[in-house]
Amino acid sequence: MPRILPALALLSALPAAGSGGDLAALIPELTPPLLARLEAGEVVTRLIPIPGEKERQGLAARLLAAPPERLFRALADPDHWPEWVPFLERSERPNGPAGAPVWSLAFDLPLPLRDRHYRARVTTSEPAGEGAGLWTVSWDSVPGSGNIASARGAFTLARHGPKRTLVVFRTATDTGDHTPRILQERALLKSLPWLLDGLRQQAGRCRYSVPWADGCLEARPWAPR
Repeated sequence: MPRILPALALLSALPAAGSGGDLAALIPELTPPLLARLEAGEVVTRLIPIPGEKERQGLAARLLAAPPERLFRALADPDHWPEWVPFLERSERPNGPAGAPVWSLAFDLPLPLRDRHYRARVTTSEPAGEGAGLWTVSWDSVPGSGNIASARGAFTLARHGPKRTLVVFRTATDTGDHTPRILQERALLKSLPWLLDGLRQQAGRCRYSVPWADGCLEARPWAPR
């Protein structure tokens, strides 16, 4: 079954990124010219082979002018993912045990792709204390919960200088049907820059300010643990 490359395990084994961290270490798939494009403000996207599988995982990276703590608060807020995640129509927390980090996700995809829905476990991780480290938000579909075989994704954030963050996103989906792979990959590559631009805009909302912004009328985010 197709699977995402073990992004969290891979990234947790890499050196922590502080001010001026080594971007090549955080994104081993990218060449020095592509890393230079990141520094120039571009969004870098790639389709990366998954060993032993036909499907490929999508990768997107961008340097954003925001601290990782603020971006993390936006990522760790599934209630409001539909405001910025491309094609995500609904993100709801179904009835279940208190604190269970499981969310029902529904995607309204453009034709000829089929709409997709499934439940996903959302997990988060952030560095302890004020030192360097990685922030991660990931999700993994609950087997048998929707109309796909599997779907996984992970955001990883690394501080890059005093006011910038390297954002790396990885995702892989097994639709479990006969949807042509070329159509899936074409739609994925098109949406990856939208996703990171959406995150950039979403993180600017007042609900993610710390301390709480005076006059902000937005609901405080719920963060899964």
